[in-house]
Amino acid sequence: TLINLFEYYEVIDVLQLISGMFAFAILDKNKNLLYLARDRSGEKPFYISCGNNFFSFSSDLISQKYIPSFDNLINKLAVEKYLQFNYIPTPLTIFQHSFKLPAASLLCLDLDKFNFNKYNDFYSLTKSKGIAFETWWSVPFLSNTRKNKLNYSNTKQTIKRLLKKSVKD
Repeated sequence: TLINLFEYYEVIDVLQLISGMFAFAILDKNKNLLYLARDRSGEKPFYISCGNNFFSFSSDLISQKYIPSFDNLINKLAVEKYLQFNYIPTPLTIFQHSFKLPAASLLCLDLDKFNFNKYNDFYSLTKSKGIAFETWWSVPFLSNTRKNKLNYSNTKQTIKRLLKKSVKD
């Protein structure tokens, strides 16, 4: 099971081993670290909110409204983006101080160092003390496009190979 993998591997290694749709949080009690991770394509939602004395996460943003310290202020930039694109792009949400964890990302909170404050944007949160943030996966055949020029034939072969592999596994 997934939990068993964490007994033998580091979180980043577990993410490389698993596939499919997932969003999870796991607490390393020995190191006092909280890991939050989201699947490659961002299929499973994962929301985080922060305030002056709390940090919360869930798969449903509305459930976070029940946290007593949750700030119900509407994020004006998110409204602007919604009117522009007809959706709210990640990491924005409709609420200020709440964010959607990007696809294929890992957020690690060091609970001994993290400052439980309101963060106005996701970038500020990821750069704050006690936070480590990384993208743990990217599309393999697009990551080296500068080294290997994409052409129709190579792209077609790569897509076929990846599709066969995904059905086979």
